[in-house]
Amino acid sequence: MASQRGSGYGGEPDDAVWVADVDYVAAWCAADEAATEVNEAAEALGIDSHLVRAVPHTGIRGESVVWMRPEGVREIAQLLGELAEDRRSG
Repeated sequence: MASQRGSGYGGEPDDAVWVADVDYVAAWCAADEAATEVNEAAEALGIDSHLVRAVPHTGIRGESVVWMRPEGVREIAQLLGELAEDRRSG
């Protein structure tokens, strides 16, 4: 998200703070791998990619983070609940 103050800075703290000697690239790569797994699993289940879309990110301390919209998280939670119910009753 870019703001009027300059390109590339969206006004979020995570967009402006970088800590020296933190391997943000490795963290982003790990988040990208996890996000890809979620997106591919959702696609295999026939879930619309506009509903469930995991996005890789890196936190300011160099931790891997995967972002999702609340609607997508709810969809996955519902599917996990159904799976858990099937296991209990099966």
